[in-house]
Amino acid sequence: LYIDYRGLNKIIIKNRYPLLLISETLDRMSGAQIFIKLNLKDAYYCIRIKRDDE
Repeated sequence: LYIDYRGLNKIIIKNRYPLLLISETLDRMSGAQIFIKLNLKDAYYCIRIKRDDE
């Protein structure tokens, strides 16, 4: 089975969120007073899915 996605890739909107360098991140956080830790592993299992979409 082969699907050519080149045509689709030309028309989709590309969202680019490049990761910052560690040094840039530390510079931005240098004056921060509050830090938050998110546990995304547990949040993954909390996403609701319709029965028909499973």
